Amino acid sequence: MRVEILNPAGRPRQARHTMAPRPTSLDGLRLGLLDNGKSNADVILRDLGDLLGQRFRLEGVVYIPRRQPGVDWWRRNPHGPDAIGEKVARECAVVVNGVGD
Repeated sequence: MRVEILNPAGRPRQARHTMAPRPTSLDGLRLGLLDNGKSNADVILRDLGDLLGQRFRLEGVVYIPRRQPGVDWWRRNPHGPDAIGEKVARECAVVVNGVGD
């Protein structure tokens, strides 16, 4: 009788993704502030937008609210993520996704 022992521990896959290129400056770019709907995310993001606006010559700031946080929001709004993603891609050069609480 032959016994074969298997080791269930696998090897991690090598990541084939790289980080998105980051701008060296925000000057002349439109900043997106993506509010995830949690408590105080709007306050944090708006204050951050004001601070970045003082430091850089932004083309503008786009505030994008998503007032219902959580996985359940995605189920209730199956077209929501695409609409948000399209708005972000169309209107913003860089985006800060905010969390609160």
